[in-house]
Amino acid sequence: MLNLNRDKYLERLRYDKQATEELNCLKSHSIFNYGTLTLPLWLQAPYLAYEDLIKKYLDIDHIALEIGAGSGSFTLPLLLSSKHTIAIDISIKSLDLLRLRYADATNLTTQVCDMEYLAFRDNTFDLVASAGSLSYGDSVLVMNEIYRVLKPGGHFVCVDSLSGNPIYWLNRLVHYWRGKRTFSTLKRIPSIALLESYQRKFCRAELQFFGAFTWISPLMVLFIGEAKTAELSDMLDTLLKVNMFAFKFVMVVQKPFSK
Repeated sequence: MLNLNRDKYLERLRYDKQATEELNCLKSHSIFNYGTLTLPLWLQAPYLAYEDLIKKYLDIDHIALEIGAGSGSFTLPLLLSSKHTIAIDISIKSLDLLRLRYADATNLTTQVCDMEYLAFRDNTFDLVASAGSLSYGDSVLVMNEIYRVLKPGGHFVCVDSLSGNPIYWLNRLVHYWRGKRTFSTLKRIPSIALLESYQRKFCRAELQFFGAFTWISPLMVLFIGEAKTAELSDMLDTLLKVNMFAFKFVMVVQKPFSK
């Protein structure tokens, strides 16, 4: 049984409502778009890197766990590369939508579950994945649970936003003021300090940073188009390496084979 605090309860209501509206509008799961293809070109780079890492570290005989899976926007790469994928979320309706999206998948299980208290045995999964869900749980609890359920040598792969980018932080603050975010998701935006905690607990960490200039991209699109904007943004990330102000990061860490 879920033991939700007020913020989690509000977030579940919000996502249940959103998923219910989508379910009521749909006649067939075949009309869905998936993952990176739903994003503008200038936002795709971190998610493409995330998908590449899943393909790299997930084998066809592996079992994967997706935490905070929501309605399954980024579940497809896991299904294509694993023997079996378990997608969890606290939103029942979001998981209903996820199952509709992947109605033909034979290697998918969904489960209502809190990422702070994963209902799985130690050393169960070859890979745990998260696409934008880390701010929905207590950072330490989530990290420890991911570590616990991973097999020795298993990998955690994630893509998320970074709190050091002031434009993104302000955007989420505005959403909080408008009642579209809870305060806990505001204060739990992943930070450089959190990434360092993952590096200390796990091993073989790989980090990539993206979009230090994403905040200006919507304006640039008006003048040079999406493709050129994406190219210029990626080039600036490579040249200037202002990691602490990145809009997104992609991380993979490995659980040690032994202490």
